[in-house]
Amino acid sequence: MSSYFSSRSLLLVLSLFLVSAVGAQADLIWDFYDGGGNLNGWTVLHGEAHFRGGDGDGMTPGNGSGGFAHDGGHTTFLVESPAFNFTGGTLDGTNTFRWVSSGGAGNQSGTAAPANQGSVIGYNGGNSNNGGQKGLAFLNTSTNSYDAVLFNSGNGGTDTYNLTSSALMSAGLNLGQQYKLQYYEHDDGGWGWGQLNSVEVAGAFGPVRHEIGGDGAFGTELLSGIQSNSITAPGVDGAKRIRIVQNMNETIQIAELQAFETLTGTNKALQSEGGVATAKDSGHGGVPSRANDGNTNGNYGSGSVFHSNSGKDAWLQIELSAETDLDSVHFWGRTDCCQNRQDDFNLIIENASGDVLYNQQHTGIGTSSGRNQLIPLESIVSADLAATLNPHDSGAGYTYVFELGADTLAIDNPDPSVFTTYLDINNAAFEAEWIDGTQPVDLAAGDTFDLLDADVILGNYNSLVLPELTGGLEWNIDEFLLTGQLSVQMVPEPATIAIWSLLGLSFAGVIARRRRR
Repeated sequence: MSSYFSSRSLLLVLSLFLVSAVGAQADLIWDFYDGGGNLNGWTVLHGEAHFRGGDGDGMTPGNGSGGFAHDGGHTTFLVESPAFNFTGGTLDGTNTFRWVSSGGAGNQSGTAAPANQGSVIGYNGGNSNNGGQKGLAFLNTSTNSYDAVLFNSGNGGTDTYNLTSSALMSAGLNLGQQYKLQYYEHDDGGWGWGQLNSVEVAGAFGPVRHEIGGDGAFGTELLSGIQSNSITAPGVDGAKRIRIVQNMNETIQIAELQAFETLTGTNKALQSEGGVATAKDSGHGGVPSRANDGNTNGNYGSGSVFHSNSGKDAWLQIELSAETDLDSVHFWGRTDCCQNRQDDFNLIIENASGDVLYNQQHTGIGTSSGRNQLIPLESIVSADLAATLNPHDSGAGYTYVFELGADTLAIDNPDPSVFTTYLDINNAAFEAEWIDGTQPVDLAAGDTFDLLDADVILGNYNSLVLPELTGGLEWNIDEFLLTGQLSVQMVPEPATIAIWSLLGLSFAGVIARRRRR
């Protein structure tokens, strides 16, 4: 939001200084798959960013008219990430850094990598040509020079590159330094287009300002809670819709999706039982109805395999003729090719009202023996969902930024009657500001603002930065650690202030509990 870089009203800083401790470290994940124009905190330094929904979806140079530049000439594109520091963590037990990109090879002409940002912008007068490059550079913030530049090696499609800490150091990085990533493109030759899909850095922290809801987007941002203390019962009662959602950046191909009724063992997903198959999209003639035609033959040439057209988030759904109690689902994948494309998906079951009865990730089925698997079902009777915010200690500069009256940070609760949500503030830093940068003229004592939403709020915060109020008003933060809510009150009379000062209220070590009624 532009207000971060413009003059602002005086800020009232309410801070709790805690004993420094090493907090849990979080991975930085910059995902441009949404295709909705969210820069995720990155800054366009030169050229135009275009977000597209193809080849994995991602950020790519624009053509100057709001479209995709593709292989056409365009202004040099340069975009920069927030600063971050490596902390020695791994994403998966091995790799420290992951980069997903689409398009052509990054250095088709085999020319030397640029030394710094000036070399990129100054290339060919700031415009692309046939001899240009597409690269991801590591800018050392101490020297303002590139310590390493990564190039996509493939032509066409989408590629994922995983690098260990040793590989990063071999490439020229000093993991004790602070870095910014700069993705650039000034190539328009054969396979001249490139696209940045996502970047992940293990356990990295930096001066990150995380805008709730995204840059200029208002509303509730949902955190994914970690499930624990689950009590389950066999089977899923009242199922109406069964959906497979692809988690990989690949098409998904399904020979048959069966749903067996409790006690009778009848496959209620069949067309002959009234099951209706739909999908986000389909390709290569693999229409959705192939997935519930009663034929489990996984050879695509047999004409009984569904084939999506898109990759990540592609889905196939079968709607049953009526709400049905199910004890299992059987997934049959393609067998003659591309079995790994079915190796990571979520199985979601809903009732007629859209309530989620079952939502579980399943991996390894596509490459399993026979490329099929019977999935026993169970429903959750009760469980906890816990999420932890990024702390502001351990060298972190991570700050959660809210626009008052518009933004709320909450734990995604699929069923409040089943799940209890726990939000650990974990020494996080918070900042709030007015939507348009000025105090609303109708602001009055008693007005409230919900910043956090969870059944139980734990821990304490590092700092809470709020805009100064005028008109005899002040902030009341007494309920913030209990309910996640700020309120406005009149400035007390001097005698009242003196009494409050004697009370010396302290928040240290607060473990607060709030139950939603």
